[in-house]
Amino acid sequence: MTAPSLQIITWNLWVSAPVCALAASAMVTLIAGAFWPAFARWLTPCLALGGIALTAAFTILAGMLGLPPAGMQVMDSFTVVFDLIILIAAFITVLVSNHYVTRENLERGEYYALMMLSASGAMLMAASDNYVMMFLGLELLSIPLYVLAGFSRGRSESQESALKYLLLGAFASAFFVFGAALVFSATGSTNIVVAGDATERALVGTTPIYVIGLAMILTALAFKVALVPFHMWTPDVYQGAPTSVTAFMAVVAKAAGFGALARVAAAGPEGSWTVLLWGLSAATMIWGNLLAISQNNIKRLLAYSSIAHAGYLLMGILAGGRAGISAVLFYLLAYAAMTFGAFAAVIILAGRGDGAEDIEDYRGIARRSPLLGWTMAIFMFSLAGLPPFAGFFGKLYLFSAAVEAGYPGLTVLAVLTSVMGVFYYLRVTVVMWMQEPEAESGPAAQTSAPLLSRLVLSALAVAVLALGIFSSPVLRWTNSGSAGLERSAEAAIQMTLPEPTNAPAALSGGSR
Repeated sequence: MTAPSLQIITWNLWVSAPVCALAASAMVTLIAGAFWPAFARWLTPCLALGGIALTAAFTILAGMLGLPPAGMQVMDSFTVVFDLIILIAAFITVLVSNHYVTRENLERGEYYALMMLSASGAMLMAASDNYVMMFLGLELLSIPLYVLAGFSRGRSESQESALKYLLLGAFASAFFVFGAALVFSATGSTNIVVAGDATERALVGTTPIYVIGLAMILTALAFKVALVPFHMWTPDVYQGAPTSVTAFMAVVAKAAGFGALARVAAAGPEGSWTVLLWGLSAATMIWGNLLAISQNNIKRLLAYSSIAHAGYLLMGILAGGRAGISAVLFYLLAYAAMTFGAFAAVIILAGRGDGAEDIEDYRGIARRSPLLGWTMAIFMFSLAGLPPFAGFFGKLYLFSAAVEAGYPGLTVLAVLTSVMGVFYYLRVTVVMWMQEPEAESGPAAQTSAPLLSRLVLSALAVAVLALGIFSSPVLRWTNSGSAGLERSAEAAIQMTLPEPTNAPAALSGGSR
């Protein structure tokens, strides 16, 4: 074996190391959970946390090596930032889930293993520079989530949630595969960067085959991040799935989808889907906020809230460039902290069997538990975009990037819909702090929780405050990630793209 070949193999191994480490840790967790006795079940989440921490170490080390694009994956600073966001989300999910799975008798090793496998799929999507690898990541992300959505087998709502998610997810996967095939037929490549650049060089960016293929890929990713009109599954799945799974789904699945969207949008021909993304962003912000206003179930409210936030995040993808992608990364980190915090509070308040999920069940709960009242208020204020919390600065960076990119109309619409969102977020706070409890309102909300759950809740509230007050250092970190996305695209073109004079010949003719 020649030295260059050995070097390429080494590069591929390091690029794949984080995903492989997390998947291997998931297998170890699964086997340990199956054979450990009942009294040792508390070690299963500890094993999962150790695997996630080990994966984070591999991610940082691989990022420090400065590896060039290798095979179908790339380990650039964008991948490192995205992987760490996903790993932080997975780590928090394990902590949040510990109390929930014990209370609901779901304490089985496969729960944490499935969650880790799904996170590894999200990491693979963010690192993929090839449609084939991105599809593998999409399936690795989705299949464990189908199982997790129905993990509470004794509840019909959970079974219904899993079935709906499975059926619609299968349609999304089919759209992605067929769209990738059409893009390949138009460009002769499944490499995201090469296919996008080849369309510009050969002037085939507006051919029907390429446009339809790109639209089908966008449809699949739009389903994963719950953009309107591909959001129909979200409220029912979020409500029926176990609450800890809903939190994981709301953050990790959305992050994976936007990581893939950033890769595809950065490599596509300039202006190829500007109008489409503008319309999707506007419709998602309007529809998500409008329907959230009328919700009485807290999980359905947060589901429509996540739809609205997907519209804001899409503004950053539309704006593109370093400012737009950096704002997306920052907002995802802030969104993870405030969404996990809100769901952590819901897990405590709902009680056994998730009986108290109606907002009216939370009447006066802040007087019985000031910690739950204050932390939930912080998360709601941040989701609403009020200063000085992380949500305000996340929206500020997204809106600034959109204005600089030439989308003032969409920014004005985003500001107006954010004002709409203040109503239903503050409604939760008002019910908890300013209304008297009513015995006939429904199942009583709970306030008792283990020390670990309270520590996690408090830590997430502090994180939401810290990300707002000290946003500049975090933004510099996300800026490095967005810069890495640009550098990787340029490097991939230089390494794999044929000479421009040969491109028309390679792309013309139907004999391929």
